Amino acid sequence: MSARGSRPILVVDDNAVHRYLVTRILRSDGWTVVEAVDGSSAVDAARQHPPGVAVVDIQLPDFDGYEVCRRLKEGPAPTPKVLLTSALHTSTKRRILGLEKGADAYLAQPFEGEELLANVRALHRLFDTELALQDRAERLAEADHRKDEFLAMLAHELRNPLFAMSTATRLLEQRGGRDPQETQVHGVLRRQLDHLSRLVSDLLEASRSSRGRIELQQDWVDVTEIVHEEVATVRPLAERRELELVVDVPGSVRLWVDRTRLHQMVANLLDNACRYSEPGGTITVRCIDDPQARTVTISVSDTGIGIAPDQLEAIFGTFVQGPRTLARQEGGLGLGLSLVRALARLHAGDVVAQSDGLGHGATFTIQLPRNSLQEQTPADDSGAIDRSRSMRLLIVEDNRDTATLLATLCESWGHEVQVVHDGLEAVATARRSPPDVALIDIGLPGLDGYGVAREIRRLPWGAGARLLAVTGYGSADVRQQVEASGFDAHFVKPVDPNLLRDAIVADPIKQTG
Repeated sequence: MSARGSRPILVVDDNAVHRYLVTRILRSDGWTVVEAVDGSSAVDAARQHPPGVAVVDIQLPDFDGYEVCRRLKEGPAPTPKVLLTSALHTSTKRRILGLEKGADAYLAQPFEGEELLANVRALHRLFDTELALQDRAERLAEADHRKDEFLAMLAHELRNPLFAMSTATRLLEQRGGRDPQETQVHGVLRRQLDHLSRLVSDLLEASRSSRGRIELQQDWVDVTEIVHEEVATVRPLAERRELELVVDVPGSVRLWVDRTRLHQMVANLLDNACRYSEPGGTITVRCIDDPQARTVTISVSDTGIGIAPDQLEAIFGTFVQGPRTLARQEGGLGLGLSLVRALARLHAGDVVAQSDGLGHGATFTIQLPRNSLQEQTPADDSGAIDRSRSMRLLIVEDNRDTATLLATLCESWGHEVQVVHDGLEAVATARRSPPDVALIDIGLPGLDGYGVAREIRRLPWGAGARLLAVTGYGSADVRQQVEASGFDAHFVKPVDPNLLRDAIVADPIKQTG
């Protein structure tokens, strides 16, 4: 460790007298010095004692100082600062050449001791600063990596109980003969579970969006169908708040988009409109297909609290929320609008906000490009699904509550179900009693879901089995591993029961998650 800095000074010069003088000046100022007599020994010395600054003469017996500079710059990070010195090459052109070769400073001989020290001190301060910045960047990268791991685990741990609760609610709703109070309670449970699921998804999607890690899974999608579905979902909230919902959409508008992401965008705008509208207000949803402008727009207007002119752009920031009042205590995470904009821009579109000011309501409009192939009729994929087909199912799930409820739900659809709770048992069971369809969790004891899928695919009948990953993990990395392991589809908990029901009996399978 240098007395003056975090690294020593490397002095490279084949002239013994000049090398001695430079070393003496540096040591008199408290620096630790490592010497080298030629380019090769300089590079070797730098490997053994990484310097903060190298003072290198241009004229060396093996290769010149420019080459020493280049090799030192190619060494392990952090890169030392190089001060080239020369008694022969003092022209401006040579100085520029030295700097272009990667030198950080150029000093003509003879020079004063204070001039040498001033250059070395400045370069070492710069080196220490860069070292500190690199260390900070590495620590931030490690913290970011740990955050990613934490969010992935958090999502998994939250989605498993959410899936169990939503499945239980679904089973309760399938029972007949309920009194009105019980029906109301089930409705509250379902709405609150949907809300909690959306909060979890928004939190994770906002994190992925900030790192540019959202991947779109695009297909031909009926936009108006998604609008109607999200309006139906938000209607109970609107009714509780005494809000009128007006829907003005055409019969059908198909776009090449990510179905799940479009659901998220529309859901967030509707939820936002409900939360910032006062009782008695109106929410209007419109969808306009404009072939001339080559855009499709989805707008959500409300008669709520409005937005100040200087906040029309700021409202799309992460964790930004509108003003709260004592009468309006329910709020989200402040992620919804930021996520809508990020997802719209991933589709080469955008979202804009309009308002005449506080107290005058607001309109949020998603603008999506009308595809160049829009005029072509997509292949008909709306064939009827025979939901009465009875399949042999293998459910592989280590959470016993989730496994039990999922099995009960599948049995209510008329399927024959076997349940196992670890990966090795799943493979053994599949060998004894080949299933038509296997619903496999990823995080399993003994052998993970990827391994289970690979082992089943190796069995004589395995190529024809339908393997569905049903898991709390939903990152792009997980999706890639799911596909590589031989799964037919990836479903992220909590799964829409209707999608899962169709995936069990339908072919081809519509992927989700």
